[in-house]
Amino acid sequence: MLGRVDAKTAQRFRAATAMLVQIAPAHVEASTKLLTSLGYRVVNVGHIPAACERMAVVMPLVVVGDADALATARDELRDRAVAVGAQMVWLPKDADLAFVTSAVRIAAVSALEKHEPPVT
Repeated sequence: MLGRVDAKTAQRFRAATAMLVQIAPAHVEASTKLLTSLGYRVVNVGHIPAACERMAVVMPLVVVGDADALATARDELRDRAVAVGAQMVWLPKDADLAFVTSAVRIAAVSALEKHEPPVT
């Protein structure tokens, strides 16, 4: 007869990951610097179809997308972000860096608070 094991199953929590999709290079740099300082792993994806394919694997908490992309592409990206429970941020190509860092910071902190592991 086997002995009884009194161990709890370890819970898995997804890592804090952000996905940057098709945004301006200056915005990628500023967003990456900010997000990594908050403890995020950052995945930069060059275009929306590739981001949509990777979304279910990466499971980002935050998705930062190009506000100037075609409406159908934006809708698809938003739908995928919603499906994985991610905060969505849209950045116009001409957005100044103060706006970029503010918008990304608000979404990133909010997502961390929403998905923090329960206290045991």
